[in-house]
Amino acid sequence: MRPCVAAVVESCWHRVPGGTATAAMRTIHAVRALDRHDLIGLAARHSGPPVLDELGDLPVVHLPLPRAALNEAWHLSRRPTFARRIGAVDVVHATGGVMPPARSGTLVATMNDLVFLDHPEHLNRRGVRLMTRGFEIARDEAAVVVVPSEATAEACRRHGIDDARLRVVPLGADAQPIDDAARMAVRCRFGVPERFALFVGTIEPR
Repeated sequence: MRPCVAAVVESCWHRVPGGTATAAMRTIHAVRALDRHDLIGLAARHSGPPVLDELGDLPVVHLPLPRAALNEAWHLSRRPTFARRIGAVDVVHATGGVMPPARSGTLVATMNDLVFLDHPEHLNRRGVRLMTRGFEIARDEAAVVVVPSEATAEACRRHGIDDARLRVVPLGADAQPIDDAARMAVRCRFGVPERFALFVGTIEPR
């Protein structure tokens, strides 16, 4: 029997899915491509399709609570579980800051950054509270904490996660070949001068 992994895909329904959803889905698809595990997505209750349409044929189990209520329930009471809906799983992957209960499985947590601890002024109070509680659960329960950089790993160490559980897995990128004509077309389209500073990220509230 192949190991079963339940991965949180809730960020695909965020108003601004951002890098969290993109990184989560690319990781999930990369693991599925290895064809060694059975993967199932976990999400809150929704009436509409995801904003980030990258789920493909990934089966997704929707829990009975809407996002805010589910986040609070998972973080405060460590319920509801999803065993009745999908059975026992070997690994639960918390792909963002929200930590579902692993119960019979092993919790693996991805922490993209700890800005909510080091610079909480950049987030709203609710976000800081949610993410801080998620970090505390990851620190106390996760067998492995995955981070995208050594800087985030060092922040995790400063905030109490032992080095033995940390894994630095840099974010990947799909190589896109481009020629001079395509490059010039993009520069003309956006009015980009010969010299410029580039910020790669999403426009979202902070």
